[in-house]
Amino acid sequence: MRRALVAGVAVVLLGLAGVAAPGLTAWVPAADAVPLLLAAGAFVAGALAVRDRLGDDREYAVPAERERYPETPTPGTDFDDLLGDVVPYRSRADDRRQERVAERLEAVALAVFATEGYSEAAARDLLADGSWTDDPEAAAFFAETGSDAAAEGRLRDLFESTPPFVRRARRAVAALDARTPSEDRSGEDA
Repeated sequence: MRRALVAGVAVVLLGLAGVAAPGLTAWVPAADAVPLLLAAGAFVAGALAVRDRLGDDREYAVPAERERYPETPTPGTDFDDLLGDVVPYRSRADDRRQERVAERLEAVALAVFATEGYSEAAARDLLADGSWTDDPEAAAFFAETGSDAAAEGRLRDLFESTPPFVRRARRAVAALDARTPSEDRSGEDA
């Protein structure tokens, strides 16, 4: 591109010089050669421009790839996923999932009761006898023996699509959440 510009400027300067000092261009027959000289100059300038353009390795402006932020999981999502994987029919894999859910909920419950001043033994007694909540479904989740409310709910269990274990776990989470002071809820991971 730069060479074509230089060639164009040179042709213009020669033309101006020929107009200013006609003796410099006396050897060129004026009337017949001017169009031929202009065409030749344009051809040379165009050829130089094409050659420069083909040989140029320019990189055009390419916008940077949009920045992507890593997706951060919401606290408790893994617990929700684990609880959502519990199925209505029993299997060995489902029993392991239920054990993991029960262990995590028990750890959370013991932590909640510890903030209320209960010892671990007293907290385990509360969970075992179900006296820690008024919700019979939540109490049935941790209770060692079946409660009357759990027995009454067996007929309902036949017609619900949510497994009783999942329903009781959700109710236990809600009951534990209700016992947790509001300032502790922001960073809890069940």
